[in-house]
Amino acid sequence: MKSKVLILLAALSFAAVVAAQGTKTMYIMKKGGIAYQSAVSSIDSIIFYNPYPDITETLLLLTGGSEKTWTWDGGKNEVFGNGAYLSDTQPSWWGCSATDISTQTETDGIGASMTFSATGAMVKTWQDNDTKVFGTFSIDMTKTKMNAEDTDIWSIGKFYTDNVTVLMGKKMNRGEGPIYEYDIIKLNATELVLAWPEDGDSTGAWGACWFWMFKAK
Repeated sequence: MKSKVLILLAALSFAAVVAAQGTKTMYIMKKGGIAYQSAVSSIDSIIFYNPYPDITETLLLLTGGSEKTWTWDGGKNEVFGNGAYLSDTQPSWWGCSATDISTQTETDGIGASMTFSATGAMVKTWQDNDTKVFGTFSIDMTKTKMNAEDTDIWSIGKFYTDNVTVLMGKKMNRGEGPIYEYDIIKLNATELVLAWPEDGDSTGAWGACWFWMFKAK
């Protein structure tokens, strides 16, 4: 019955559920964690993300095994910009430093961040530290790419988001729509480098490609 919602949670599952009766939006929050906002077609059908998936090495680096927050890597000369696809691994043609990134965006500049959870939830916090955008992410480390010379691996996997983008995740020179698929150039405990070719995977070697340089907070 739609008038009554019974949600049974295991002891080690989500700790709190807040539902607005009569609406289609639910907020599901893990104890001590971040909220995942889900629009559902029926209040009786709710999909819960497994809060304890198998932790791969890649997921451990990205989430710390539970949750981890990332922001612009101010230690780099340029944190966002473009360069040659399948050749460069950071901005080389045009780039924007961390101190100047706010000139390119009203929301995703200095102070903005992304939090990734091992549950697959993702929250982007705008630079005002008030506004949050909720979504999910996934990783596929089988989708690697060789460099232009076909001598070494250029990207180590794919990074996908849904309902949310990474900071400044918009299609520059291509209408500035949202980007939900990225190549992973580097991922370790402190650095995350992503790339997006302007014409998708059909972009030719040395074509235009955009790069994002993040660090763990």
